[in-house]
Amino acid sequence: MIPLVGFKKELDLQVEVVHRIAGEVMKEKGVKLNYLVGTMIEVPRGALTADEIAQTAEFFSFGTNDLTQTCLGMSRDDSGSFLDLTRNSKSSRRIHSLRSTNPVSVN
Repeated sequence: MIPLVGFKKELDLQVEVVHRIAGEVMKEKGVKLNYLVGTMIEVPRGALTADEIAQTAEFFSFGTNDLTQTCLGMSRDDSGSFLDLTRNSKSSRRIHSLRSTNPVSVN
């Protein structure tokens, strides 16, 4: 898994390195390994350009804490000490702003 990808080209370059090194190791050891090369989406640009990155990545993992930190400038790990639960405006159900999704925003 290639971390911190924000641009398709950077993943393309890293995938080339992974395949080259994997090929060298398999040849040296006389084995054939099946593997996938993917990325962890940890920066906002990676999330916003995931459609482009998906042309190269064979899988995604999402670094939600990293995304929270870079988008909102706070960690979900320690925000509970200063953020209260908030009410969802469309229901009386209580939600935590860093544990819910908002399709038009980053939180």
